[in-house]
Amino acid sequence: MKKLTKKIKKNIWELVIFLGTVPFIYVILSGIYNAIVGFSGLCITGCTDSYGISAFMDWVVLFSFVFWPTYVIGLILMILGIIMVRRKNKEK
Repeated sequence: MKKLTKKIKKNIWELVIFLGTVPFIYVILSGIYNAIVGFSGLCITGCTDSYGISAFMDWVVLFSFVFWPTYVIGLILMILGIIMVRRKNKEK
């Protein structure tokens, strides 16, 4: 029973590491999507969409500016998860 509990706790910390990477994965995947379908930034009317690397970079900059706290939370989760997984591996 103790081994099962330790394994579950280790898996929980690995899940925390994954959850920390979610904001970074999301911005890359949504940036690729916007590069394909086009992105006009904050323009409402009279603007043309940009495509390719220009749209990707525009999206990444806009997302990073507006949602920068998600990067901080993700980084904290990843660091905390890595520390706890390493600590659990040293106990073995």
